[in-house]
Amino acid sequence: MPIETVILGALAGGAVIAAAAARQVFKARRRTRDALLVKLAEAEGGTHHAGHLLQAGHVQLRRPVGNVLLGHLPSQSGPISNELVLLVGVSRVLPPLHLEPRWGERHLERTLEREHVELADPAFDKAYEASGSDHLTVRTLLGSRARELCLAQARAGTWAELTIDLEQVSAAGGSVLCIARAGWYDDQPHLRAFLDFGCQLAEELIRCWDAPWERIAERWHLDWTAREGMAYRRLDGTVEGIAIQIREGTDRRGHKTEVRAPAAMPDGLTVAHLDTAEDQGWIGLRRKLGNPVLDMLVAVKAHDWKGACTLLSDEDLTAGLLEVVHAHPGSELGRGKIRLVLPGHAHDQLEPAVEKVLALARALKEKAS
Repeated sequence: MPIETVILGALAGGAVIAAAAARQVFKARRRTRDALLVKLAEAEGGTHHAGHLLQAGHVQLRRPVGNVLLGHLPSQSGPISNELVLLVGVSRVLPPLHLEPRWGERHLERTLEREHVELADPAFDKAYEASGSDHLTVRTLLGSRARELCLAQARAGTWAELTIDLEQVSAAGGSVLCIARAGWYDDQPHLRAFLDFGCQLAEELIRCWDAPWERIAERWHLDWTAREGMAYRRLDGTVEGIAIQIREGTDRRGHKTEVRAPAAMPDGLTVAHLDTAEDQGWIGLRRKLGNPVLDMLVAVKAHDWKGACTLLSDEDLTAGLLEVVHAHPGSELGRGKIRLVLPGHAHDQLEPAVEKVLALARALKEKAS
């Protein structure tokens, strides 16, 4: 028998033996991890789902912040995952967020895909790179407490390749915080600490996200509507006899926030941005007021045209009207209410938007009295 054949046969046999040994090692690891997860499920009142083949199992738990799943889940590299993954599902719709360490094997390739946001926090910016839909959103989500929670993990020195992703599940509502840590855990305290960290971070992200709305609620004494378990935020209240509603939601253009208030106006009057009237299909029904500024900037229709012309001849009132309708495309005065639309999340624009709607509602109320 040729020596080459003997050598190739020996190598093949050695590879088979090595593969079998590796398989046994992974099975042993799976049993160890599953045993730890079983204990965690028993202690936390959760449900353990056993692993299969070489894949370790996972635990499902219910925490105050939402539903939690913890385990060694399949990764992009294959079913044999070397990442401990924690998923925290919350009912609230939150914007996307990505955090990754500035060190790590995959840092360079991921950095090329995202534009990171500096948080003006030297310690945090040195440890992590953050990215999201826009700079304001990232800074709103990552308040001081959220940053400190993440930094505590970086300081621990055992969190190589820790990545954090926050993604919206669907337009109907709900988001998932996904935290993946490279490596295996071999003891109960580390598993519990990882679980607590993820839940605390999810709670803090929600608190930070709600902070601008909390300030508005406090300033105008507005109430949260069905806050617990809701996907989108809602505030309601009455300011100086004017009912105010603030609503978060989505449409075909994406995320939006609306500020609404009832308005005293002539029958059938609608005033909208030219683009809004065109989108709604009534641009051909508009009539000219004879005011070159208004005719150039907005579209108007009304059943009581004489009443509409009289109302819109007031320069002070129309100035406030343009601040709502023309300055914010998609907004309108019509069907007995003012509706100001802010695209995206626009936390920095929400308070001025409420002021504009209240000012216009007051002006219309005074004009009607």
